[in-house]
Amino acid sequence: MSDDAADVSRSLGTTLNKYIEGQASFTQLETALAASSLTVPTYRDVFKQLYHVVSHYEIDADLRTEDPQYESIMTGKLRQIVVSLVSGSPDSLGRSIAAFWKS
Repeated sequence: MSDDAADVSRSLGTTLNKYIEGQASFTQLETALAASSLTVPTYRDVFKQLYHVVSHYEIDADLRTEDPQYESIMTGKLRQIVVSLVSGSPDSLGRSIAAFWKS
Protein backbone atom coordinates (compact mmCIF):
# COMPACT_ATOMS: atom_id res chain seq x y z
CA MET A 1 0.00 0.00 0.00
CA SER A 2 1.39 3.40 -0.96
CA ASP A 3 1.93 6.08 1.66
CA ASP A 4 -1.10 7.99 0.36
CA ALA A 5 -3.27 4.89 0.51
CA ALA A 6 -2.05 4.12 4.03
CA ASP A 7 -2.88 7.69 5.11
CA VAL A 8 -6.38 7.39 3.63
CA SER A 9 -6.83 4.02 5.33
CA ARG A 10 -5.76 5.40 8.72
CA SER A 11 -8.08 8.41 8.33
CA LEU A 12 -10.97 6.13 7.41
CA GLY A 13 -10.16 3.96 10.43
CA THR A 14 -10.36 7.02 12.67
CA THR A 15 -13.74 7.98 11.19
CA LEU A 16 -15.04 4.42 11.59
CA ASN A 17 -13.92 4.39 15.21
CA LYS A 18 -15.71 7.70 15.81
CA TYR A 19 -18.84 6.18 14.25
CA ILE A 20 -18.65 3.17 16.60
CA GLU A 21 -18.25 5.53 19.57
CA GLY A 22 -21.21 7.65 18.44
CA GLN A 23 -18.99 10.65 17.65
CA ALA A 24 -19.63 10.49 13.88
CA SER A 25 -22.84 9.89 11.99
CA PHE A 26 -23.47 7.23 9.39
CA THR A 27 -23.59 10.02 6.78
CA GLN A 28 -20.14 11.24 7.83
CA LEU A 29 -18.83 7.71 7.49
CA GLU A 30 -20.44 7.33 4.06
CA THR A 31 -18.78 10.57 2.97
CA ALA A 32 -15.40 9.35 4.21
CA LEU A 33 -15.82 6.06 2.36
CA ALA A 34 -16.75 7.84 -0.87
CA ALA A 35 -13.78 10.19 -0.55
CA SER A 36 -11.48 7.23 0.14
CA SER A 37 -12.70 5.46 -2.99
CA LEU A 38 -12.03 8.55 -5.09
CA THR A 39 -8.62 9.21 -3.52
CA VAL A 40 -7.37 5.62 -3.76
CA PRO A 41 -9.28 4.04 -6.67
CA THR A 42 -7.15 0.87 -6.56
CA TYR A 43 -8.89 -0.04 -3.29
CA ARG A 44 -12.39 0.94 -4.44
CA ASP A 45 -13.61 -2.68 -4.24
CA VAL A 46 -12.37 -3.05 -0.66
CA PHE A 47 -13.99 0.24 0.33
CA LYS A 48 -17.21 -0.90 -1.35
CA GLN A 49 -17.11 -4.11 0.72
CA LEU A 50 -16.54 -2.01 3.82
CA TYR A 51 -19.57 0.11 2.92
CA HIS A 52 -21.70 -3.06 2.83
CA VAL A 53 -20.37 -4.09 6.25
CA VAL A 54 -21.11 -0.71 7.79
CA SER A 55 -24.55 -0.56 6.16
CA HIS A 56 -25.36 -3.96 7.66
CA TYR A 57 -24.17 -2.74 11.06
CA GLU A 58 -26.32 0.39 10.74
CA ILE A 59 -29.41 -1.57 9.67
CA ASP A 60 -29.01 -3.91 12.66
CA ALA A 61 -29.10 -1.04 15.17
CA ASP A 62 -32.41 -2.16 16.69
CA LEU A 63 -31.28 -5.76 17.00
CA ARG A 64 -28.02 -4.66 18.63
CA THR A 65 -30.02 -2.61 21.13
CA GLU A 66 -32.23 -5.57 22.00
CA ASP A 67 -29.41 -8.12 22.32
CA PRO A 68 -26.28 -6.99 24.21
CA GLN A 69 -24.39 -10.14 23.24
CA TYR A 70 -25.04 -9.51 19.55
CA GLU A 71 -24.02 -5.87 20.07
CA SER A 72 -20.74 -6.99 21.60
CA ILE A 73 -19.97 -9.47 18.84
CA MET A 74 -20.78 -7.12 15.96
CA THR A 75 -19.03 -4.13 17.49
CA GLY A 76 -15.96 -6.29 18.17
CA LYS A 77 -15.89 -7.32 14.53
CA LEU A 78 -16.19 -3.70 13.44
CA ARG A 79 -13.38 -2.71 15.82
CA GLN A 80 -11.15 -5.34 14.19
CA ILE A 81 -11.79 -3.62 10.88
CA VAL A 82 -10.71 -0.33 12.51
CA VAL A 83 -7.43 -1.99 13.57
CA SER A 84 -6.89 -3.21 10.01
CA LEU A 85 -7.60 0.23 8.57
CA VAL A 86 -5.27 1.97 11.00
CA SER A 87 -2.51 -0.55 10.26
CA GLY A 88 -2.80 0.33 6.57
CA SER A 89 -2.73 -3.31 5.47
CA PRO A 90 -5.15 -4.16 2.65
CA ASP A 91 -4.67 -7.89 3.27
CA SER A 92 -5.55 -7.50 6.92
CA LEU A 93 -8.54 -5.36 5.99
CA GLY A 94 -9.79 -8.00 3.55
CA ARG A 95 -9.52 -10.69 6.25
CA SER A 96 -11.33 -8.49 8.78
CA ILE A 97 -14.16 -7.80 6.35
CA ALA A 98 -14.46 -11.54 5.60
CA ALA A 99 -14.52 -12.28 9.34
CA PHE A 100 -17.36 -9.80 9.83
CA TRP A 101 -19.65 -11.98 7.73
CA LYS A 102 -18.80 -15.21 9.56
CA SER A 103 -21.00 -16.19 12.46
